[in-house]
Amino acid sequence: MPCFLHQPRRLGQIVRRSAILSAVLLLVGLAAATAAEERTWSDKSGKFTVRARFVSSEQGKVTLEKEDGAEVEIDLKKLSAADQVYVAEQAKADANPFKPVTSDPFQPKKAAGATKDRSARANDEGRVVVPDWSRAKAVLVAPTGSDWDIAVSPPVGSGASIANRPIPLPPRTHFFEKAAGLVLNPVCRRAIVGYNRRFPPNEGTATRLVLCDLEEGKMLGSATQAGVVLAPLAVHDSGNQVLMRRDEDGAGNQDRLEVWRLAPSGIDRGLRWIPYNDLKGDQRDVRWAEFLDAQRLVTISNSGKLAVWELGSETARPLYFLGVQAGSTPALSPDRKQIAFSTGKDVGVLDVDAARVIALQTMPQVHWPVLAFSPSGKRLGCAAADRMYVWDYAKGTLHREVPYYGVGVNGQAIFTTDDHVLLGKSVLMDLENQVKLWTYQGADLVKGLDGLCWFVPSSTPQQAGALVPSTIPQPGVEAALKQALADPNFFVLKPGKTVKLNLDGLADPDQRDKVRAALKTRLKGDGFQVGPEGTIELIASTEVGKEREVTYRTIGRGFPGIRTYKVREYISRVKFVYQGLTAWEASAINIPFFARLKEGETMEQHLKDQEEPNYACFERVPLPKLLTRPTANGVTALGNAQVTPSGVR
Repeated sequence: MPCFLHQPRRLGQIVRRSAILSAVLLLVGLAAATAAEERTWSDKSGKFTVRARFVSSEQGKVTLEKEDGAEVEIDLKKLSAADQVYVAEQAKADANPFKPVTSDPFQPKKAAGATKDRSARANDEGRVVVPDWSRAKAVLVAPTGSDWDIAVSPPVGSGASIANRPIPLPPRTHFFEKAAGLVLNPVCRRAIVGYNRRFPPNEGTATRLVLCDLEEGKMLGSATQAGVVLAPLAVHDSGNQVLMRRDEDGAGNQDRLEVWRLAPSGIDRGLRWIPYNDLKGDQRDVRWAEFLDAQRLVTISNSGKLAVWELGSETARPLYFLGVQAGSTPALSPDRKQIAFSTGKDVGVLDVDAARVIALQTMPQVHWPVLAFSPSGKRLGCAAADRMYVWDYAKGTLHREVPYYGVGVNGQAIFTTDDHVLLGKSVLMDLENQVKLWTYQGADLVKGLDGLCWFVPSSTPQQAGALVPSTIPQPGVEAALKQALADPNFFVLKPGKTVKLNLDGLADPDQRDKVRAALKTRLKGDGFQVGPEGTIELIASTEVGKEREVTYRTIGRGFPGIRTYKVREYISRVKFVYQGLTAWEASAINIPFFARLKEGETMEQHLKDQEEPNYACFERVPLPKLLTRPTANGVTALGNAQVTPSGVR
């Protein structure tokens, strides 16, 4: 029986932290979150400590509430210097003139979809739900029709007004507090910025949410939940609920979802469940999620289990699921009627109401693809490691294949227009001309809505933050592109140019003629000339790497298992070089991501057979058709901008 093995995703070191499920507070307006939270207190000697929260300080006596609810009293002067400073800060907070308003800023903007007020039980651990997959429908990944023919509808919420101005946010509450997530909803026109704090452990972990009204262009409130580390994944249509995901380091530590409601009394933790409790390790982690409407939610696991859920006040029920590519990120169409996905060899479209695949076609095989729709819904893109594929969504025809070198996608691709996409929150690609148009620096988070990019600029604990909307590309960028295109030397590689081949770096001389013939055929097929007088050089080479330890998970022999093997790495590299500077590069290694063993073959034997250069990659690697002139510092974009709390400059 054949055996399949694959490498699990590499993981950082697992950091264990204690969960402190305790006090919560809510501050409304622009006041900083300074109310008491559970922390470790110590006396002046440092020998005695207690875990408690601050209650009051009167006449030199400090009252604390311990984890079990019991109160203790201690002389202020007996506390450590740091604790005395903390008590003084709490006294100042009590005198804060910015008192909370009586109206509830976290009420739903629309009656439809609003949830029952649970403020009386705010700040508890939520209602645990165990998903029942026995009645969930398995959807076959096969198209119901022979042609790709999809009607594109207007985006949800199109035509609604948005205040296109920066929204002030409170400063970070701690040096170690980090921006954890930004989510926006097109129906309620609200955004939530999430922050969490993991360090230092002795001060306790915490998650903070800031709610913003995009129509009014203002912050509505801020709430903190102590003792947990979660990140927002999606905002509910009601505008006062948010889907949160456990956000800790280590395999399987992004597996839990919770529905939080923001109320005047604090954060009300509602449903709490592990969607993929039938999976193990990082395979069960939730990679992506979106609300489909007021009652339904879609999620995908790291292993590629795409599922649609029905949400109620008491339960989360999986309606149907299908298997797609592991490590992929699907995309919800702007009208929220379809979900685009990758299987690893095909791109497909799921009709969310009909629960069936309505379109499927072959696409190049890539790892960790990120799918995205343009704001109008007319274009569908797939961002891979070194290039992006863009289709006409209605017809399924390939519109552009755009290579890029030195761009880290990092799981994020945002169409800013039908012809521009922001990769890795920093590099704007012009799809029509296939160039790196502009770079954007200084943002921790970015999301797209209504043709605007919404940035959360980096900030310090002493500096007020902001949620900054901006039209991308901004004025002046198109003029810079027009000027560059007028330069006859702007593109160092384009059809008609002559390319010089350099194969001296291939370890096996017997392979050089074969590789030369393959590359020559491909270059001529793309409209290039090949000859020694070429102004740009295509270099193919191989090199011996280090001996590596590689881990594989076994599938198909009764039960899964994980083993680590030692294997020698061989690197095959191809790059375009212009005047000594690399304009584009791609590489492949001999170590297989997946391994299919023959009958009687061991993994050690299989890997030993792979310890040689991968010459076949030179026949398969996609080559670019357009390249701009490289620079010494590696920056090939036409210009750059800085994202600041006051706007994009």
